[in-house]
Amino acid sequence: MSDIVSPGCDLMEPMKMDALCRVREDNEIVTDALTVSREFGRRHDNVLAALDSLIEDGTLNHLDFKAVEYRDGKGEFRRTVELTERGALIAMPFIGGRKSRQGQSRLIDSFLAMREELRRLREQKTEAEPTRALDADEKRMRRDFLMLGLAADNLNLCQSTRLRMNSACADLHGCSTSLLPAHAIDAPKDGPQISSLPTDSLRSLLSKVRAHYRASESKKKVMTAREFYELMQFAGMVEYLSRASTSTDADENGLKWFWSISAEGLNYAKNMTDPKSPRQTQPHFYRGHFDELRRKLSALMPEYLKWKAEQALKTCAEYAASASRCPDVREAAEYREDLR
Repeated sequence: MSDIVSPGCDLMEPMKMDALCRVREDNEIVTDALTVSREFGRRHDNVLAALDSLIEDGTLNHLDFKAVEYRDGKGEFRRTVELTERGALIAMPFIGGRKSRQGQSRLIDSFLAMREELRRLREQKTEAEPTRALDADEKRMRRDFLMLGLAADNLNLCQSTRLRMNSACADLHGCSTSLLPAHAIDAPKDGPQISSLPTDSLRSLLSKVRAHYRASESKKKVMTAREFYELMQFAGMVEYLSRASTSTDADENGLKWFWSISAEGLNYAKNMTDPKSPRQTQPHFYRGHFDELRRKLSALMPEYLKWKAEQALKTCAEYAASASRCPDVREAAEYREDLR
């Protein structure tokens, strides 16, 4: 028996001469010119000549064959050619030989059988590999990242805050942050996403407006931050949200309230998180868009004041109705008198 050897390499897995094809180390099914010569009833040198001709004219490309060596009965290395399944199918009609028909049939059957055996072995290997269950740390990490994503979407957090939150979560779970960007772009929703725009808190921006009015001796009144946020809320640009808190500034129900920019307001401000209070948003307003926002809200002021007056009258009516149901008639009358 002879062994097939890769050129310049140690002895490969032997291909016994009673096997028509074998699986190479790269999982490619191959045969060789020695096998073809035996099966087709042609001399090996004639088979090599036919293959060389097919290689020279490009009928066989570099993926269809590989030059290898084999060790003959004397222990000397001789040249041969290894053929892939495609290469063998192309070459067989050009080989000839007294047993070419039988050789072609046996070689094709051998390739098909080997291909089926490979498929069976792969399926067995897949079935034998146990499905690895996620451990507690992996489950916690997935849950934390999922929660961060939901929170970022629901609170309309800006990109820089999302990046900081993900970096903190990665550090918490011992994950590398080398693939995360160094910075994120915070820009208006409908604006060009080229670079982050400078922002300020609402109080800081309103203070600058007051300073400008004082310098110009204008008698215009500047809204407080609370009034500004309420007007934005009327316009649908912010939401008033709450979270559980044990701090002294929580209300009687143990809730702390905060403002959050809604999707409608993302052209004028962004939601950030305060490292000291990471569970609530902290709106920051784009400096270059603040005057436009003030003009837009000023145009809504008459409609807002009318709505606010209607709400006040409605509250008074409900207050008076509750007083009229008071069992003490005199107190009820005094109650209504006070309302006047």
